[in-house]
This record gives sequence, structure tokens and C-alpha cells, in this order.
Amino acid sequence: RLIEHAPPTQDITRLKLSSDGRRAVGATEEGSLLRWDLSSRPAQMRTWRLHKRETMCIDVSNAGEVLSTSMDGTAVFSRLGADSVNTAAWEGDGPGDEKWMESCALGEDRAIVSSSTGRAWVIDPAKPGVKSELRHRIGAAHVGSINSIALAAPDIAITGGMVDGRARIWNTRTQRLLAQLPINSQSAVTALLIKPDGKGAYILAESGELRLLPLSMQGIQKAIRDRTSAELSPPERGELLGEDADEAYARY
Repeated sequence: RLIEHAPPTQDITRLKLSSDGRRAVGATEEGSLLRWDLSSRPAQMRTWRLHKRETMCIDVSNAGEVLSTSMDGTAVFSRLGADSVNTAAWEGDGPGDEKWMESCALGEDRAIVSSSTGRAWVIDPAKPGVKSELRHRIGAAHVGSINSIALAAPDIAITGGMVDGRARIWNTRTQRLLAQLPINSQSAVTALLIKPDGKGAYILAESGELRLLPLSMQGIQKAIRDRTSAELSPPERGELLGEDADEAYARY
């Protein structure tokens, strides 16, 4: 079924569908967003400009709310009304390209956005400009860019690194790192998908390796133990598996 009889003049570089299939949002290199109401006949499209540079990520809720990030260093949450657009914005940190906002994920009451330098923040759509950083001991969420973000209830987020090949599991309420799982040290984590029942996450590496991570501490620890011991440093074994220093160094 043809749903768009008058396509936009700008090239669409990204497309996202709401989980109920009623709305679709597209993004362009110029920073514009396009939203289609797929429940109407014919589908109705609205266009609005929120960013000054290319949009890097979009996510849309079943209510039609949209989260978008851009190379201009901003993340924007928008509600599209009948005649207006209400927006809330956040800015990245750092000069130049370090401010790029890249990956994003929108939940019912929280969202996660990340920068091109591996930093990630929890944001509340009701509090424009306020963001709480997810930080590991390296000073950021990951070494290098974050390719993908997924939200799981309650208060759980997973981030996938482009350079370090790791998936990290966070408590979004406390911003604390719960665990990290080496996926492939030679390959980026390219995609994350939460199972419909919320009890697991599929993690895809650039190498083609696909893993299922049970979203429980016991499941996470088992997945880590199943990897070769050399992939975890002694401090990481102590942190994630509860081993004492002697045991951790012996297994390493």
C-alpha cells in the first residue's frame, strides 16, 4: 500500500516505527524530522526542523513523542500538537565534534542519549537541560562511540561500545554500572534488542556474533563466566563475579 503520494524533497537517512505500528518518524541530513500517522487514510505527514545539522538518531513512543539527536550537539524531545511543536533540549559537552549527540533510546518516563566520545546521560523529558551521566572508572560510559542503547524495565539500560566491544548494563535511577559483558574485543557491538517479555536482550556484534543476555544478575554472571578468563581483568573479575584478589589473579 502506497502511504506517501507526495514524498519529501529532502533525502531521508533514518526511519523509526513506534512499537504499536501507528506512527513512523524519518530524519534528514538537514536536521528535519518527518512524522507519519499511519492509522489515518491516507497517512498524514508533518514536517518540522529541530536540528541545524544531520540527525543521528530518532526514537518514537506510541503516543507520538519523539527523541532525536544530532551532529549539532543537541538532543531534543518533542511533542507534536495539532498546530505546534513543544520541545525540550539538551546539549552535549566538549568542543567541536566532541559535542555530537549520537545514539538514543526513549522510554515511558526516561531516556538515554550518548555523545561521539562515549559519554552517556539519563534525561527526564520533564526537565529540559538536566542530564545525569552514566560513568565508568574510565571517565565515560565506553571507550569510543556508543553504537546502540536499549532500555529495559525497571530502571535498566544497556549500552554497546564501538571500540571496546563490550555491552554494559546500568541502573538508570542511580546511574551505577551493574555489570559489563565482553562480546568481542575485535568487533563493535552494533545492535541491541530487548525481548518482548523484557527478560533478555539480544546483542549483535559487527563480526556477526549474536548473543542472548538474560536480564538478571545471575544470568549476567553466568554469561561472563562462560567467556575465557583472559577477557576479564582481575579487578573486573572481582567487581563482576565477586572473586577475591587471589582467586581473580589465579583465574586470569
